[in-house]
Amino acid sequence: MAQGMCSGLLPHKPMELSDTSQEIRLVVMQSKIERLEEKQDEFKERIKALEKWVWGAAAVIAAGVTVIGFATNISKAYL
Repeated sequence: MAQGMCSGLLPHKPMELSDTSQEIRLVVMQSKIERLEEKQDEFKERIKALEKWVWGAAAVIAAGVTVIGFATNISKAYL
């Protein structure tokens, strides 16, 4: 092999302290990301439940306004 050419294999060097600390930081960050994703899923479920309540309340209000509108028109017709 010519001088300056590499064999394609990198020499194995022992893990340095900075490598292990970076690996630990990556593991910690990965676990934080997983917890945040779980919380995000929980919040999505809670938002879906709240949306159902809002749509239900809007339907009740719309029905109430309609009934009141009919009642006032009927009362005007009899007056």
